[in-house]
Amino acid sequence: MVSDPARSRQIAIFYVATFLFWSSTYVYMPVLAVHAQQNLGASMALVGIIVGSYSLAQFALRVPIGIWSDRIGRRKPFMVAGMVAAAVAGAGLALSTDPEWLVVWRGVSGVTAAAWVAYTVLFCSYFPYNQTTRAMGYLTFVAGASQMVSTFAGGLIAQEWGWTVPFYAAAGLGLLGTIAVFPLAEKPLAARGSANMGQMIAIGTVPLLLVVSVVAMLGSWTQWATVNGFSLVYAGLLGASRSELGMLTTAVQAAYTISTIGSAFLAERIGLKWAVMLGVGLQAVGALMVPAMNNLPLIALTQAIGGAGRGISYPLLMSLSIRAVSPRDRATAMGVFQAIYAIGGFAGPASTGLLGDAFGMNSIFLVAAIASILGVILVAAKVPHKEIG
Repeated sequence: MVSDPARSRQIAIFYVATFLFWSSTYVYMPVLAVHAQQNLGASMALVGIIVGSYSLAQFALRVPIGIWSDRIGRRKPFMVAGMVAAAVAGAGLALSTDPEWLVVWRGVSGVTAAAWVAYTVLFCSYFPYNQTTRAMGYLTFVAGASQMVSTFAGGLIAQEWGWTVPFYAAAGLGLLGTIAVFPLAEKPLAARGSANMGQMIAIGTVPLLLVVSVVAMLGSWTQWATVNGFSLVYAGLLGASRSELGMLTTAVQAAYTISTIGSAFLAERIGLKWAVMLGVGLQAVGALMVPAMNNLPLIALTQAIGGAGRGISYPLLMSLSIRAVSPRDRATAMGVFQAIYAIGGFAGPASTGLLGDAFGMNSIFLVAAIASILGVILVAAKVPHKEIG
C-alpha cells in the first residue's frame, strides 16, 4: 500500500510511538482495580470511579483537543503532551497510598488517551482518503498488540516485583514514547482561526457521526465495566494471582488485536453495518456469560469473546466518524466521537460499581450486556446500509 520509502519509515516510527503510547496506559491494567480493592481498601463503587476517571478526562478533553488541533493545523504537539502525561500518571499511581489519589492519577492518564484524537488524524493523513478504513484497522491492530503485550508483561512484573512496579514501568514507557514522537513528520495545515459555534454545532450534529459515536459509547460502557474493570475483580475473588490476571487481560487483548486486522475484510464481505452489529453483539454475549463461569479459563473465554467483538466494531466505527466530515474537520469530528465514546468508559464502571455494592456483582454484567444490546438495536434502527457502503 505504501510505496514511498520516506513515508514507509514514518509509518514504521508511528507504529513504535503508538505501541509505547498504549503500553504506558495499559501495562498496569491487570492489577489496577485489584490493587485498589485488596491493597488500598477501595469499595466497588470507588473502584468503578478509579477505573472510570480515565474516561472522564477523555470526555472533558477530546473535543477541545480536536477543535484546537484543527484550529492551529497541527497534531504533534498534542501527541507529545499526551506522552508526558502518561509518564506523570504512572509515577503518581506508583506513589499513591490512598485509593482516592488513584482517581486523580488515573484521570491524568486519561489526558494521554485524549491525545489519541491527534494520533488517529495524523496517521490517516499518511493514506489516501479511500483507504481510511484500512488505515484505522492497521493502527488499531498496533494499539491492540501493544495492549496485549503490555498487559501480559504487567501481570508478570507485578507477580515478580510487586504491585506498584507496573506503574513505574508506565512512567518509563511514557518517557520513551515522548522521545519516539519527535521524529514523526507532519505537514501543517493552514491555521483557520477560531471556529464559530455554528461550525462546531454543524460538525458535532452530523447524523452519521452522532449515531456511530453513541454506539461506540455503549460498547465502551460494556468494555470498561467488564474487561477493564469488574471481570478482573471477579477473577480476583476466585483466587486469580497477579500473573493470572495479566494472562486474563492478555487473552482479551489477543482476541481484540486479531479481530481488528480482520475487521475491514469482514466489513467488505458482509457489509459495514452487519459487521458493526456483530461486533457489538459479541460484547453483549461476553458480558452475559461471566456470572456463569467459575474458573479462570472460562472467564478468559467469555472476555475474549467480548474483546473480539470490540476489535471488529471499534475500528469500523472510528473510520466512519471521520468519513462523515471533510478532511479539514476530521480532528473535530474525531474529538466528538472519542468524547462521546469516553462517556461509556466513565459511566459504565462508575454506575455498575454502585449496582455491585447494592445488588451484587452479577448485576454489573447484566447491565453491561444490556448496554451493548442497545447498541445493536441502534445500528439496526438508525444506520441505513446506503450510509456506509
